[in-house]
Amino acid sequence: MPAPAGRYMEIARQISLLAIGSFLALACSGQSSAPPDSGCGDRPSRPGEQLVSLDSESRFEAEPFLVARNGDLAILWEASGCDNRTKVGYTLAGSAGSLAKPQYLLSPDGQQASNVTAGWDSRGSLFATWASWTPGPDPERPSASPSDIRIQLVGWPAGAAGFGPPIELSETIADQLYDKPWLLVTQDDVILVTYSDLVRGGIWAASSTDAGQSFRRVLVDSMMANLAASCPDGRPGGAFVTYFANRTIRLAHTSDGGASWSQPQTVAGVASSGEVAYHDPTCVANGDEVWVAYGRTHDDFSMPVERLLAVEVAHATLGATAPDTVVVALAAGGAAATDDTIDGGAPAAYLITPQLGRRPDGSLVLAAYHAASEDSGASALVVTFSTDGGRSFAPEHTLASGLTGTVVRHVPNWLGDYFGLGSTPAGVGAAFVDNASGLSHVAFIDDIGRPATTQ
Repeated sequence: MPAPAGRYMEIARQISLLAIGSFLALACSGQSSAPPDSGCGDRPSRPGEQLVSLDSESRFEAEPFLVARNGDLAILWEASGCDNRTKVGYTLAGSAGSLAKPQYLLSPDGQQASNVTAGWDSRGSLFATWASWTPGPDPERPSASPSDIRIQLVGWPAGAAGFGPPIELSETIADQLYDKPWLLVTQDDVILVTYSDLVRGGIWAASSTDAGQSFRRVLVDSMMANLAASCPDGRPGGAFVTYFANRTIRLAHTSDGGASWSQPQTVAGVASSGEVAYHDPTCVANGDEVWVAYGRTHDDFSMPVERLLAVEVAHATLGATAPDTVVVALAAGGAAATDDTIDGGAPAAYLITPQLGRRPDGSLVLAAYHAASEDSGASALVVTFSTDGGRSFAPEHTLASGLTGTVVRHVPNWLGDYFGLGSTPAGVGAAFVDNASGLSHVAFIDDIGRPATTQ
């Protein structure tokens, strides 16, 4: 199908391409505001935090993803390499060991790598997917006007020595521009990767029932859309996918491992609390129930990183035409609200990159960067919990402070479009960007705490 025309679609396409780029534009051109020691080399962690991405092969790192299963933990991220090539960094730990020295995955044919996600199957095999892309024509701004964007997948079979070579999941078409792959493994070991097609439009799903030996591609939604994120529902073949489409957040479900999908429904649109932000939504699910987190903003759609007035969480049930509960889980002013009303003014404070998780006891976990202003050190990573199925959220508390709420993409202290939040052997952990030094590195907290017994 041809790509739709119009100002909205062109802006959406351009912003999408910004999300695919790397830090290389500033790293190579000398425009970075990083401190003098911004060259490659290990640097010490800040007290109380474990920086897992520091390595002599990387200048700075962002967009970490965390996944654990049966005591095994993997953290992956986008690394700005000292060879002027972005790659996938990763570290693993078993149930009895610490996180290993970072290693790297490369895109085929010399391409760059961004937007990595991953998942384990029940046999202990690890799979990862990312977007590979060719830099633009300006050698000092390689992330401007990237081309030939593909979706790659690698597998590390249980018992093997490492990852195998990448295979391409996306269909080869003219001027291909795919974006934002998200991988999960269902309860019955179906590998499911969702992503967007910015040329023809639509959200696609590639699924494998044979441990990645073969894949089937299915169109989930033909609307021009992006920022797909998926979550398993805990049943064989069951998963939801949520994504941004025309200033709304949409949701679809599969019960057969991605072979077919439900009619997409809208779970968020225009409201008094501002427009739906061009931020990656995230979801968690349990059977027919699903919770979706997304942001509200008054910023213009063309702003590189929109500042969120609030993070809302919508609760929906499979088959319903609309969410049955929508609450403000985090508000830019600081106190968690219990309804959909936000001050109409643009506050000095703002939120960035919310991520949603769910504990084994059913409580919800929501974390985000909370900036008091754009000043250096004026931001923190905060978390809030819900013990009543998302009908209310507790006041936030701080996980890490002294950060900078950068609202410019691909600078050396960029926070990225997402960070890792999910189960770890210790509880629920976070792999996030610590940019207090002026350079972004991946920090890891193995357990962010538990909700209070009462709220």
